[in-house]
Amino acid sequence: MVFSMAAWLCAVLSVATLVHGLGRAETPTKVVHEKRNTVTRVHDKWIKKGRAEASAPLTLRIGLKQRNLERAEEFMNAVSHPRSETYGKHWTPEEVAEAFAPSDEAVAETEQWLIDEGIATELVSKGSDRAWIRLHTTVGVVETLLDAVYDVYENEDGLQIIACGSYSVLAAIRGHIDLIVPTVQFDERESVWKPGVEKPNMKGLSSAKIKKLPPSGIPGVDSSESFCSDVMASACLQALYNMPMVKGGAGELTLENNSTDMPIFLDVVGDVFCDSGRGATGLFSHAGYPDQAALPGAPAGPPPCSLYRTTGVIVLPHRNSEDAFPASYQARQCSEYMKLGLMGVTVVSGSGDAGTAGLGGQCVGRDGTDTPGEYGRFTPVFPNTCPWITSVGGTALPQGGSVGDREIMAYEFQSGGGFSDMFRQPAYQANAVKKYYDDHDPGYDASQYNNSRRVRGYPDVALASQNYQAVIGGEKVAVSGTWVSSSILGEMILMINRERTKVGKGPVGFMNTVLYEHPELFVDVVKGGSRGCGFGFDAVDGWDPASGLGTTDYEMLKKVFMALP
Repeated sequence: MVFSMAAWLCAVLSVATLVHGLGRAETPTKVVHEKRNTVTRVHDKWIKKGRAEASAPLTLRIGLKQRNLERAEEFMNAVSHPRSETYGKHWTPEEVAEAFAPSDEAVAETEQWLIDEGIATELVSKGSDRAWIRLHTTVGVVETLLDAVYDVYENEDGLQIIACGSYSVLAAIRGHIDLIVPTVQFDERESVWKPGVEKPNMKGLSSAKIKKLPPSGIPGVDSSESFCSDVMASACLQALYNMPMVKGGAGELTLENNSTDMPIFLDVVGDVFCDSGRGATGLFSHAGYPDQAALPGAPAGPPPCSLYRTTGVIVLPHRNSEDAFPASYQARQCSEYMKLGLMGVTVVSGSGDAGTAGLGGQCVGRDGTDTPGEYGRFTPVFPNTCPWITSVGGTALPQGGSVGDREIMAYEFQSGGGFSDMFRQPAYQANAVKKYYDDHDPGYDASQYNNSRRVRGYPDVALASQNYQAVIGGEKVAVSGTWVSSSILGEMILMINRERTKVGKGPVGFMNTVLYEHPELFVDVVKGGSRGCGFGFDAVDGWDPASGLGTTDYEMLKKVFMALP
């Protein structure tokens, strides 16, 4: 057979190409996993100061996708619904960890990716629940690993944070990964104070209104009901809600550096801090910039939330607008609250202090950017939109009124309320929300808020929230905000937990299923509303997205929970 010269050359080149290819490894394909949305109110608050130093220590956390999250409502109803045969049989931390642990394949293939990228095994660790893999390394190594560029950002308060615009992961394992932090999130809780900047006292109250009181306080306010429309104290809570006096009748809430004599506060940033007996903590491991941990063999931090014997009641601050962070980030936090509920922990949050606007009073324009609070789309506030939170709105006595008067919506600030853009409607809330729309449809279209009638509405309840006497930094003040009302509900549940313990019963745990099954526990709030963005929601008969189910009574609440197993 005769070959042409051209055919012979093609054959030679093909063989040469094949031989060359056999000696060269294919470069694994990386794909963008998350990219920052540049049109958002959060990122505008941070000013880029320059590239992060490649040698700066950084702890990277890789959140693996968890199993069985689609069964969350089923699991929660089993331990929290008052008609469930297994009510109150809360899970152990080990049971929670086992139920939601990522697959063995997800863990192994993600760890292998790190090894293939040249990461030393001694720099990699994971929690006992295997949900997070931590890499203790430097910014430069992380930039190479994720095909990312990290910059340092600073806000007007003097906080510094590092973040990237996008990051990539190996295509073959992308399906195993929920999110990686810190990357595109711009979460203030991942920040550190700029050197030389003094940290403000009780920063968690930044959105609340604070009035100075005389150094000696207001004489008689601790024991008299006559001041309750002006300044709230323990005597008012006794009269309004049949609550026992707290702290031996001291009548004050003492706030020092995020610690409190009221319920434990939880500052949620991820998946690994829970209460360890030292006061306020967080759910995510905290890795700021710069990370001070030593690189070789750096500790992985405390065990994950699912392995802590946590406190019975946790009060969360209303943190930010729901769309301030990626959906993966918010969903991950919400699932951690669910786990706490399964373990018998009650998680409570104030509904916000800017009405239907976001935490800073901003609304959303048609192009997705901030607008002043006078117009724009409503902005739901997280974590209230998470269905595993008990969201608490704010009420007040009428001006010049007495404790015998029906409470109205707070009027010195706008109590938060609305509907989620992210989380579906939980079953426990379906009937209440349907009745609200049947009887009191506000009439706004989808350009104003999520009016699909299929999403989570908040708040769940409401309590007094104006001018509560407190001590901050040794100074007498009157504090207003739903931070106050959520603390009051948290204190109620703590006291009920103590009573249940006395008779050999477990803690209340997640309570929304019980609350919505017992509307008789509540006094309707029908005056005022939750306003913002030029519009809002009115307080009406039944549940509404301003006052929730209404205000409650400690003794009635205790009676219901004491009757449950």
